[in-house]
Amino acid sequence: MRLPWNVGQAGLFAAAGIIIVAHILSFSTGLSVASIATDKKVKAGGIYYIISRSLGLPIGGTLGLALFVGLSLSISLYIIGFVESLLPVFGIEVTKEAIRIYGTIAVIGVAGVVMKRTSLALRLQYVI
Repeated sequence: MRLPWNVGQAGLFAAAGIIIVAHILSFSTGLSVASIATDKKVKAGGIYYIISRSLGLPIGGTLGLALFVGLSLSISLYIIGFVESLLPVFGIEVTKEAIRIYGTIAVIGVAGVVMKRTSLALRLQYVI
């Protein structure tokens, strides 16, 4: 979250309200997932496995599809944030073209690691 930009655009009290609402939503979601997951062993699939086993396959499948689309779209936001923070480190000017070029390189690199071995991707998370 770009906190200084958020405060500058919305104001101090509105920015604090946004953060409080985000915390309340995250906390309540975490509590509900924890209550569902306490009596189940989480297997392959993670949150989709928990949802589909708790709510049934029809509802779990629908929520799983929404989860898939949401995670797929969030990758682009993660890559943009990663590239925007990495470019100044190497002294490269942050422009739309630079973000697109280096973002594409980052996506190809991440996809290559994941396609090679998923366990390699998990080990790289500790390094990064």
